[in-house]
Amino acid sequence: YHVRGAGDKRGIRAVAGRRLHDYNDRRRMNASDDRFPALIRNLDLLKEIETAAGRLYAGFAAAFPEDAPLWDVLRAEEEGHARRVDELKRLVEADRQAFHPDKFNPAALNTFLAGLRESLRKLEKGEIWRRQALAVAQDLENTLSERAFYRVVQSELPEFNKLVEDIDRETRAHQQRLLEFIRLHFPAS
Repeated sequence: YHVRGAGDKRGIRAVAGRRLHDYNDRRRMNASDDRFPALIRNLDLLKEIETAAGRLYAGFAAAFPEDAPLWDVLRAEEEGHARRVDELKRLVEADRQAFHPDKFNPAALNTFLAGLRESLRKLEKGEIWRRQALAVAQDLENTLSERAFYRVVQSELPEFNKLVEDIDRETRAHQQRLLEFIRLHFPAS
């Protein structure tokens, strides 16, 4: 580093600032490396969630054929979300340094997935009725939106951010579609 003069405080500050910036960059990269396996596991869990949601919606379509058009659309979009998670994972694996994962406890994802699996089990046993299926789906979509599971990592990559935005937008559309369906078919609810 070049210091402009022994008494030039701006030069010393510039050097110190560059060193601090370099140190922070190295620290962030190391933190990113430490969190990388957890980020991949979280993406795998998100894919499992999207896949389970698709199976649940397919089950609702079979159990409640009068509502099949709604459930078929939601199922197809959840399957699309699962494919997008694969793409997110590919982007992360290709360029670790482009991502800045936040600390995130996978217990929230595991708990959410366990709830989905329990709903699938209840559906298979015939323990979910038509209106309850809509409530389960509403809760699922609201939780996905409110918990912002896909926002646990920040990236400067436009492709990554677009995928996340697409999933968020479709999840909000699911919420709206379900609300409108319920208002139309269950106006007293």
